[in-house]
Amino acid sequence: VHMAAPGGNEKEFIISLATENPVQSVLNGLVGTSMATPIVSGVAALLLAADSQLTPAELKKVLMETGDEIATLDGKTVSGKQVNALSALSKVLDLNPAQKMN
Repeated sequence: VHMAAPGGNEKEFIISLATENPVQSVLNGLVGTSMATPIVSGVAALLLAADSQLTPAELKKVLMETGDEIATLDGKTVSGKQVNALSALSKVLDLNPAQKMN
């Protein structure tokens, strides 16, 4: 595992919207990698929206460099970090000033 993402726990669920049909929507409280994975995927998509020219290696590098260091992740992940969307997006926008948002 290269880095962590919020996945919730038994006291703090990650809320997910499940739409079974147009009339019935359900909020589910879930935990684990099934919740952490879409967070990292969403951040990656956000970065690619800001700069569609990022290669997979560049994308990984930005995510790894901009994560928040979390002491309890030391030795559990390669980076010892948790994904940070704002820091990652800020770095990508700084690398590409023409695409900065106003």
